[in-house]
This record gives sequence, structure tokens and C-alpha cells, in this order.
Amino acid sequence: MVLLFDELPNEIILEIFDLLNTSDLIRSFYKLNNRIDKLISETTINLINIDLTNFSKYQFNYCCEQIVSTNYNQVRSLTLSNICTFGQILVFTSMYDIGQFSNLQSITLIEPEVRQYLVIIQKSPKITYLSVTLNEVDEIEEKDIGTIILSNPLPPLLKTLKLFYNGQISIGKLGTHFNLQYLTIIADCYFTDLFHIFDCFPCINYLEIELIGIQSDIDTYLFTINSSTMPEHLQTLKINNLSVNFRAIELLLMRLNQLKELSYRSIASENNNDAHTDSNRWQSILSSYPLLEKFHMDIIIEDNSLDICELSSSFQTQYWLYHRWTIICESSVNNSNVYHLYTIPYSNSIFSTSSENLQSTSVLDVSNAYDTINYLNLNLTSHWPFITRKYLNVHTLELVNTSTNLLSSSSVISYLNKTIIFSNLKHLIIQNDLSVDIKFLEALLENAVNIRHLVIDLHYFLQLTSNFKNVHVNLLLQKMMLQKCQFRNDYLPIDVSNDFVQIFSPSLECLSLDIRTNYDLLVILPLILNKMTKLYSLEINLYESLFNDTLIILSQILKHRNITKFIYPQMIRIWK
Repeated sequence: MVLLFDELPNEIILEIFDLLNTSDLIRSFYKLNNRIDKLISETTINLINIDLTNFSKYQFNYCCEQIVSTNYNQVRSLTLSNICTFGQILVFTSMYDIGQFSNLQSITLIEPEVRQYLVIIQKSPKITYLSVTLNEVDEIEEKDIGTIILSNPLPPLLKTLKLFYNGQISIGKLGTHFNLQYLTIIADCYFTDLFHIFDCFPCINYLEIELIGIQSDIDTYLFTINSSTMPEHLQTLKINNLSVNFRAIELLLMRLNQLKELSYRSIASENNNDAHTDSNRWQSILSSYPLLEKFHMDIIIEDNSLDICELSSSFQTQYWLYHRWTIICESSVNNSNVYHLYTIPYSNSIFSTSSENLQSTSVLDVSNAYDTINYLNLNLTSHWPFITRKYLNVHTLELVNTSTNLLSSSSVISYLNKTIIFSNLKHLIIQNDLSVDIKFLEALLENAVNIRHLVIDLHYFLQLTSNFKNVHVNLLLQKMMLQKCQFRNDYLPIDVSNDFVQIFSPSLECLSLDIRTNYDLLVILPLILNKMTKLYSLEINLYESLFNDTLIILSQILKHRNITKFIYPQMIRIWK
């Protein structure tokens, strides 16, 4: 006999709850019904890891007021976010003094403002792990928050720091921090800042960093490298070289002979290609590492003078074969001066490729060669390959299109079916209008039934749905149960707003869209708030600045709603 979940006895449900962390428990079961809510309040909840991302305001309030408030000492890890949950970090720090979480060891902050970051860090002296993801500039204080983080004292016991930053940072005088061992900076760092890092963190064991620099400034690099103290304990180094002269990289690497793992990524500049792809120079670098166990390379170059066979064969000498470092070199048949040189198994989670035939030196059947890839950026062209490569673990597909020839939906779907596993696909990003016939979205929805997150230009989406006149596409969209949608580069027309809301109201939780006029806003916003009952995050970008009269009406529309709102001249953000 098959039982529905809420037909199970209390004892079994409580056992299931015991296996879940707080975040999964609240997201999955809170507000299912009164009985389940009562059981949640009675269970012994695992509060070690509190992750409040992707919570509605109701879920957030329940978790904080009913669970966290009476169990400060249990919390070891805390994750807070201002993405979609707009203002969450401010609300949380207003409710609690972070110092009350006396056993807190790990903090993850996503898009914090400067003041929020400083308040939390100054009251968290015991943490050993810190991860911060943020924009280029604090929108409120107009400050470079990435630089602020690396110019202020860090918690004294911190061992791991991860900084993901969409911009350029400079590293200030932090003082010496002996405990930090693992550092990730995915941001634009000057090459010379690397040596500030070595000075500040002399015990660093793991470093992942993006580097920028001036190509011609080799004398400065040479002096800096030769006069700097290298970290003695560094074992893993991962470099994404955005513009540093390879000679400087080479000199640096030759001084780090204690490395056990090296990963090097680069899009090589025109005047520096030979160095990046010189197998003899790479052999000299790697031969200086007696302890090296892992080596990963990922280089894209553009050079008319290179020959793919010669380039490939230079990495197939006895040295490379002995160390079992398999280097793949490939280029597009129709763009043969652009080469992609990389080791397999591929080491990165993001991979960019084309549907064209590739000239490839891959001769080995390495079953796990591309298993790490979960984000595939795919350029659809009018040239389909004779042999397709399978990416088994892709859950995010980003489609771009440079072809001017109209492609048939059936051919695109057939190619995708050979390339990815449709049922694994959760996120779909369409970067521009694809040169595919109008049946494409319908065919895609019929195959990729588990997509939960869609990013697409609105005008193209309306074109593919025939302005919601295609009944079959409408049914497929409703059946798909999309949770997050970001519609870009066009404004939602009033005449389709009712259909839009009706189609997405059963499941949509996060929505970002553009609206043209104040009048359109006052028509569409109440419709969304009243009809889309599962929606907890709404971001509206406006073409017109808000009028004073509109602000007055907005205050009435939003009055008495349990929401956090941010109203800017041309943007509205709501978390409810």
C-alpha cells in the first residue's frame, strides 16, 4: 500500500526530520499543513549548519523566531544572502547580536553591504572559515567592498578565506596572519599584490587567484619576484592569468619548487602566445617540482602561425607520457586560428565549446574526461559535428548563437540530446535571440522537463510563446514548475501581463523583469503580488524614474504586507 507523506505516522516523519538540516527541513516542509508545522516545532533540529538562502520571509521569520532564538550555542555555520532575499543580512543583524553565537566557526555572506560585513566580522573572533561573494561596489555606500575586506584585520583564528568579487581589488597592509592556510580570491588582483599575500599569510598552504598586470612591465616583475620571500608551505597553486606577461609567471613558478599541485588557466594575448604554449618551457617549470602530483592546464590562444599537429606533438614527448599528463589541443574547423589547450580529465566546472566540428588531438577514450563539467556554454552554429562529445553532469546550459543561418528545432534538440542528459538540466540561460525556428522552446520544454531556473530576453521569450497564444507551450511552462525566472532587455507589456501571471503563478518563487512606465508598474505590480502566491522575491527594473505620485500609491499597495522592500528611482526589490 502506498501512503502519502502526510499520512505517515508521526514517529516516521520525526525520524525523517532528524536526517535533515534546518534549512532543508524548513524549505521542504514548513507550511505544508498544520500537523507538519507542529511536528517541526517538536523535533530535535540539527542546528549545526544554518543556511538561510532561498528562504521566503515567512520561512526566515519562523526559523529565526522559533528555532534559532533559543539555540544560539548550537550554531556552528551560518550562511546569509542579500540575493533574492533582499535585505536578509540587515534583518538578521537587527534581530541578533552576532556575538551571541558563541560557537560560530563558519560564516558565508552573499552580497553584504560594507557596514553589514564589518558588524558581523568584528563580532565573530572565533570563526575559522569565511566566504564572501559580492558586487564591484557597495550600492549604498559606493565603496569598494572587496578592497575593504582585504584592508581590514581578519578574525585571528581564520584558516580559510574565500572572496568572490566582480571587480578589481587591491590588497592593503593586513599585518601578518599566521593561521590562514587556504585562500581563494576570484577577482582581479594585480600581479604585485601576490607578494603582499605572501607577506601577510606566510603559512599559506592553498592559493587560488586571478591575476592582471601590464604586459610590458617585465622589469618591475623581475625585481619584485627576485626580492620577495616565497611562502614555504604553499602546496597548491591555482592561477587564472588574465593579462600578466608569461615570463613573469614563469619566474614566479620557478621559485615555488615545493608545489604538489599546479593549475594554470589563461586566455593568451596575441604577443605572448608562444610562451604560453611552449612545451619545453613548461617542462622546465614542472621539472623543478620534485613533489608535484597534479598538473592542470587550460589555455585558449589565437594565433595564425600555429599548427595544431605540431603544437599537440610537442606535448606528447616521453616526459609528458611518463607523467601521464594528457594534453588535448583542439580548434574549430571554421575558425582554425583559435586553439584550446587543456589537460584531461578536465579540471574546471565550466566549459565553453561550439557545435561545430572540432579538429582535436584527443585519441584516448578517457571515460571521466569531462565529468567535472556542470556548466556548459554552447555556441550553436550551422555546422553539426560528425562525432559529439557527451557531458554527463551538466545541470546549467548557456546557449549563444553566432550563426545567421536559421537552424531547425529538431536538429538542435537532436544535437543537445547527444551532448547532455536533458533530465539533469536545472538551469537554462539563453544569451541572445537564437537563429532557431519558433518551435524551439516547445521542443526544448518537452525534453528538459526538470528546468527550474530560466534566464532569457523577454522579447525573445514572447516571440517563442507567440505572446502566450501557443496553448501547448503555456501548458508545458505550467507543468515545468519553474521556480526562478530572469527576463531581460525588454519591458513586460500590460496586454500580456494577465497571461504572464497566470502561467507562472503556480510555482514561481523568484522573478526579475523590466517595466517601462509608472502606469504599467501600478497595473502589473498588484497583479503579481496578489496572484503569484509562491513568489517571495521580486526585482523590477524601471525605464522611467518613479514619480512622487507613484511613490504614494506604492506605499498603499505595499502597506500591511509582511515584506522587506527597497525602492530606488529606477528599481524596486521586494522580499516577502
